[in-house]
Amino acid sequence: MLDAAFRDIALAVSGAVGGPYHAGTLNYPGEPVYDLGGSIASPGSPSSVSIHVQVDNVTEAMRLDADFQERDVRLLILGPDALDSVPTVSVTAGPFSGQTYSIRSVSRDTLGFAWECRGRAVDIPTGGDGSS
Repeated sequence: MLDAAFRDIALAVSGAVGGPYHAGTLNYPGEPVYDLGGSIASPGSPSSVSIHVQVDNVTEAMRLDADFQERDVRLLILGPDALDSVPTVSVTAGPFSGQTYSIRSVSRDTLGFAWECRGRAVDIPTGGDGSS
């Protein structure tokens, strides 16, 4: 209950001052459908969920993870009731607009109104000419 109030306050302040939370999406790949032989019959339908996200420097705890890489970032995500490492995060507004991150770890932030994630930039090609 208080988490929703804190989330609303964070979004109101962010909207009034132009950040740090910016529009983004969680992009889910879809659940594959298998045939009786175990082969994928359909890759499933991708879906997305609108969120607000802050891209920040990683914490010391994130640096201690065995999977940590110097290019990792801290993502604070507002919006979803549940979150795991399946979706990618696309930032659609603000200074990181156009960047996509894979989620490497997920936990609740200290106040419980946001998801604190360690993200890693994903290079997604945009054209058939090899450009990204």
